[in-house]
Amino acid sequence: MKAPFFTLCLAAAAVAQNGPAPATGGWKAVAVDHHFTCAVTKDERLYCWGDNEFGQLGNGTTTSSAVPVEVKDGPWKNVFAAWRTSFGLKDDGSLWGWGAFLGQDVSQRSALTPERLGESSDWESISMLRARVCGLKKDGTIWWEGEHGGQIGGDADWVQFSTGADHMCMVKRDSSLWCHQEAGGPYREGVRPIRKPRPERIGMDNDWRFVLAGDRNTCAVKTDGTRWCWGANPWHIGMEPPPREIVPEPVRADRHSDWRQLTRSCGMKADGTVWCWAEFGNDHAEFPATPVGNDSDWSTLDSSVKTPPRMYGRDHM
Repeated sequence: MKAPFFTLCLAAAAVAQNGPAPATGGWKAVAVDHHFTCAVTKDERLYCWGDNEFGQLGNGTTTSSAVPVEVKDGPWKNVFAAWRTSFGLKDDGSLWGWGAFLGQDVSQRSALTPERLGESSDWESISMLRARVCGLKKDGTIWWEGEHGGQIGGDADWVQFSTGADHMCMVKRDSSLWCHQEAGGPYREGVRPIRKPRPERIGMDNDWRFVLAGDRNTCAVKTDGTRWCWGANPWHIGMEPPPREIVPEPVRADRHSDWRQLTRSCGMKADGTVWCWAEFGNDHAEFPATPVGNDSDWSTLDSSVKTPPRMYGRDHM
């Protein structure tokens, strides 16, 4: 049962290793979506590879590539991929996008090379919620549809956020955890029916480190390294043991206490090992967290957590 999953996880890494050698000898950020991957090297060069039907590789063509092709006009700080669209953050804090869907900023049309989105130069991180761009600024505010939309809530003390199929969850500077559902969006199992413009606090704990919003669920890691999840339990939560019904509040998901990073159905531990708990492409094939290979020098990971699995790809990490 596990062989197809592990093969797919390791295949994406193998493609990167077979592409152009980064000048500094390594990668510092990676983002994946439907059949394509983008990654930033340690010397801040950006490469993308895979499917390029909508120009999501950013090299001015719609020709797919099995090896990384460089996205020009860096240096690049970070990259994000969702809905067959790529977003890049530059060192100066400006936001750029290319590919299938770029939202309000560029009239919802495709772009084959990076186009600047707005005039702001203080973006810290970017995500998408139901095909709308959302971003965290350096001043601690979160914005909907970039600077041409509106601020979510009215607070300016957010430090991290994550978007799922139709909800967003955020961590504040005081380590409290909050969630927000898109106004007018359908109610999803296990996701609180929160209305715009105010997020709702999840519990009263002040020891959350980061959060990962999924399709019909959410998982978050506390400062002690434990993983907590709630919502429906499709294959990518990996709770031990799997619950028989919807989980309305955060509950501890497994026995581990050293999670450093989470992505869809997988996580990275403090020792640099990667563990996974589901088989891609099979909604019912789940198992306890299991190490992927023997390596312990991974620095980052990502998967197609940003897109609804029944609509788009879910087959690589």
